[in-house]
Amino acid sequence: MIRRLTPKNLYDVYEFILRTKDQYQDFYITINNERIFLNNIKVIKKLLKNQKLYALYNKEITGILLIYYQKGFRPYFKLLTNDRNDSWALCRFFMWNFFDEIYAKLKNNNPLTQYLLRVNKRTGISIMGFVSKSSRGDEILLYRPKQQKFIFKGEKEDDS
Repeated sequence: MIRRLTPKNLYDVYEFILRTKDQYQDFYITINNERIFLNNIKVIKKLLKNQKLYALYNKEITGILLIYYQKGFRPYFKLLTNDRNDSWALCRFFMWNFFDEIYAKLKNNNPLTQYLLRVNKRTGISIMGFVSKSSRGDEILLYRPKQQKFIFKGEKEDDS
């Protein structure tokens, strides 16, 4: 089950981040050109209040998806999970529920990078909609332009 987190989930999120190893060091935010890794309870509290955080639950949190909006700047996609299956589940959730333009900055050796850039062999189009924007050292900046939202017959468009 995936659900949006609120400030009430503060200690669940903090406990998950402390027990989960960020193997590729990609789960951080940037403020004033400084990387802030999300292992500080005050930072997590602010994120829960002002940003979009989603959690994958299997009795407890097994993955977190963060859509980080920096004031007047581009939104970022951040992901921290226990295993690849949880990553793929949160990516699919993201693909079907988030349609605005977004960026992701990941390490080149992170398997998530290849997953976000994966191309449909038949059409030649990126499955997740991401394209490589630039590369610097061992990091790559991915970009996904605003996506078309599909409305199925009989459904009303939700403006949320």
